[in-house]
Amino acid sequence: MRCILMDLRRAFAWRFWALSLGVTALFYLNMLNYPFYGTEDMIYRLMIGGDEFFLHAMLVLSTAVYGISFCQDWDNRNIRNVYIRTGGILYAFSKVFSCAISAVAALFVGKLIFVLTQLPAAPMFLNPVGFDGLDSPPNSMDMLAYNGHYVLWTFFNLLRFALEGAGFAVFALAVSTVLTNVFLVLIMPLIGYFVYDLLSDYLFFPWWLDLPTIYESVYCDRGVAITMLLPLFLSVLSCLIFGWLFYQGVQRRLEHG
Repeated sequence: MRCILMDLRRAFAWRFWALSLGVTALFYLNMLNYPFYGTEDMIYRLMIGGDEFFLHAMLVLSTAVYGISFCQDWDNRNIRNVYIRTGGILYAFSKVFSCAISAVAALFVGKLIFVLTQLPAAPMFLNPVGFDGLDSPPNSMDMLAYNGHYVLWTFFNLLRFALEGAGFAVFALAVSTVLTNVFLVLIMPLIGYFVYDLLSDYLFFPWWLDLPTIYESVYCDRGVAITMLLPLFLSVLSCLIFGWLFYQGVQRRLEHG
């Protein structure tokens, strides 16, 4: 527990809050890509703020919270002492857990700040006349917002979006055992996303493997349970896979220098 708490304290230091504000800033930059008249409802503001133009850069910021922790451990040359005291499995688990949690938290907090700062300017949360999810099933995520459950819908929307950061951050952490250069590690989420996007176009991935549909879209015509459980399952699965690769990479690094 001391090892995990130490990693969490390192992850949630001042850099976490700075990068969370960076996520908020990127949402605002996305809004500059659209005509804006000040009469748009909150749903529309969330949609244009989540445009793909700066969305991928948010994954870099969430990874920067603690995805470069192995690079830092390797550079300060204290990693062998820590590794000997904790053991390989605990060291890897602590790093992966802290990396995933902090990445999710940075995206969640960053988008939450964006929402809170936009609420006073939005004339309404949802315009029922122009709502694109009006034809969604009664138990869908869209209808949760349409029926006035704004707080619950916003929480689910923020959490679903934030979960995307976990897998990419742990992916970068695993790569850091091979490439210990901080800047190379930080661009890994971008490279990973673009490769995945390219494969999905050529291999015709089903909807439940489409990242924008699962994590990023404001509108969702599926049930609330599947909408939340699917991104959680995929994020946990990716963390387990890349976490195991991180563990193997750490062992290989320490054995061969």
